[in-house]
Amino acid sequence: GVPWSASTGRWLQRTLGEPGFETLAYKTKNAADHGASCLIIVDNPAGWRKQVGLTEEMGPIDTDASAGGPVPVIHITRNTLIKLTDMSRAELNLLAIEIGQEMKPQSMLLRGRQFRWKASMTGQARIGRNIIGILPGRDEKLRREAVVIGAHYDHLGEGAAEEIYFGANDNAAGVGAMLSVARALAALPQPPRRTLIFVAFDAEEIGRLGSKYYVSKPPLPIDHTAMMINFDMIGRNEPNGVYAVGTRSSRDVHQIHQDANRHIGLKLTHPESFRLGRSDHSPFYYARVPIMYLFGGLDPDYNTPEDT
Repeated sequence: GVPWSASTGRWLQRTLGEPGFETLAYKTKNAADHGASCLIIVDNPAGWRKQVGLTEEMGPIDTDASAGGPVPVIHITRNTLIKLTDMSRAELNLLAIEIGQEMKPQSMLLRGRQFRWKASMTGQARIGRNIIGILPGRDEKLRREAVVIGAHYDHLGEGAAEEIYFGANDNAAGVGAMLSVARALAALPQPPRRTLIFVAFDAEEIGRLGSKYYVSKPPLPIDHTAMMINFDMIGRNEPNGVYAVGTRSSRDVHQIHQDANRHIGLKLTHPESFRLGRSDHSPFYYARVPIMYLFGGLDPDYNTPEDT
């Protein structure tokens, strides 16, 4: 999480150009700057993972934190934290709730503890692929600018018990929307003025690796990218309503999409949170590209084999 800001009366939010206080990369550097020799991370015992029923499987928490960080970072399970703190699971959960309610840290010294670890990496490197289609713009000048329309096509694969995670809503629905938009715009008598780049991103589920790679090596320069539209999980929302996330990243985008919606009549909800770190719009936002992330909200089958 992030600290509470008494001056604004809300949880500390990142705005364009400010450090990402919620990211592990920032936390690691901040801890090292204050003299820490190691950072040990555990998932929030009262956090969202409990609601969606995920297991405590180790994985990348924040791929923005590079292996060459200032101090070692270790991700541990809650069972390991229980051993380190001599607290029960219920006590840890209560501690997390108190931090959220009282809006201040509950720091403590763990005297007499020794922590030793040994790390190794096994397995083979995997190749990910972004799938890209480009519709060149018609305007001689504006065609040098891009509007990116994307959705991630990867999901969670197979589980340990040979369960298949189909990912119909997360995110076949988004890919279907992106393809439908591409088909419709390609069928216009003449293309839009700007160049449109349609992207099916890979490896979103393990840290938005596909969209990060795109931002680092785009077909058109990222500073010539006028906007990024992201579709993720839009198959289970109310038929006439959708979350339009991050539109306030640009005053123009926030106004234009609402003007366009007058011809359609969707019920648009604009949450304060930009859901950064949760989907492929995030790397574009961090690269100062205006975003609009269309999202239908969480559903009971999120990240389960029942997402069909």
